[in-house]
Amino acid sequence: MRLGHVSEKGLLKLAKQNLLNGDKIEKLHLCVYCILGKAKRNSFGIGLHATHRHFEYVCSNLWGPVRTMTHGGCSYFLSIIDDYSGRVWIFVLKNKSDTFGKFKEWYTQIQTQMETNVKCLRTNNGLEFVSEKFNEFCRKLGIQRHKIVADTLQQNGLAKRMNRTILEKVRCMLLSASLPKPFWGEVVAIAAYLINRCLSSGLGFKTPMELWSGKPENYSNLKVFGALAFAHIKQDKLGVRAIRCAIIGYPPGIKGYKQSPRQWYKRFYDFMMRMNFQRSNYDNCVYILKRDEEVFLYLLLYVNDILLASSSMDQIDRLKAMLSFEFEMKDLGKAKRILGMDINKNRSKGELFFVSARLYEESC
Repeated sequence: MRLGHVSEKGLLKLAKQNLLNGDKIEKLHLCVYCILGKAKRNSFGIGLHATHRHFEYVCSNLWGPVRTMTHGGCSYFLSIIDDYSGRVWIFVLKNKSDTFGKFKEWYTQIQTQMETNVKCLRTNNGLEFVSEKFNEFCRKLGIQRHKIVADTLQQNGLAKRMNRTILEKVRCMLLSASLPKPFWGEVVAIAAYLINRCLSSGLGFKTPMELWSGKPENYSNLKVFGALAFAHIKQDKLGVRAIRCAIIGYPPGIKGYKQSPRQWYKRFYDFMMRMNFQRSNYDNCVYILKRDEEVFLYLLLYVNDILLASSSMDQIDRLKAMLSFEFEMKDLGKAKRILGMDINKNRSKGELFFVSARLYEESC
């Protein structure tokens, strides 16, 4: 007691070194205070179970809430994983109470597509999974429930690891595309889409979609997240026929891509602001860089064309390198023509002229 509940092994070591003044050390009796003060959880063993068909064992978990809501006002996402194939489904939710309705919707979908039933469902003991409606639904369909012990997330390791993998992808993709946090809902969906098409060592280096469909996956439709895209529009006869967008997903059941035109301009604007450029007060597609209150670099953005003008080639090369690092672009060299106009330069006089051949012919 004088040594503050030291262990029996510690006392024996002290006695062997003759540091206890010859006191005899007897076997210590059970100390309730040591149990209360030193108790720790036993380590978790490796859970082993084998599944032989789709939906024989399904894990689910609800992530959230998150401070930054999506543009649709959602703060949660529900993940559902088939243990056999490793395929994951993601549903972005506004409230915890939406969990049962979304799970029921998912269950109806897989019953129709696969003509099979879920045999066992593993979740935590959160109220969203143990409501009377949820329990009654599982009882009627004969779904066996495996509920993990409170505060033991290790027992639902598959769902937790999947959420961690998804969130790692979300952070990387948001950063690489320079998208703001409210886009996390779209990124969560595309992250799950890509995970289902990536090789997994736990599946014998096959993809979840290959085990799901029995066919190798086709990657020809994949695009870089946040990449530049153009969506066709039809306005008046003299109006533009496309708007600039950024690819942000693969909507299910649609032969096309989710695009965000406004976000492309915001992404480019944010990049230029980080580079200390200023946007022109006369044209939002013109950016200027000043030094000592004098403009020494112009950037003109029109649809998918960028024109740079400066008295310093080093500054132009530096900006082109930063643009190439941030965006997918191709350097076309010195500009000779843009928007149907020829570009004439007189470097000795520092003059730059734009000449329209059509207007020149009409004036003659």
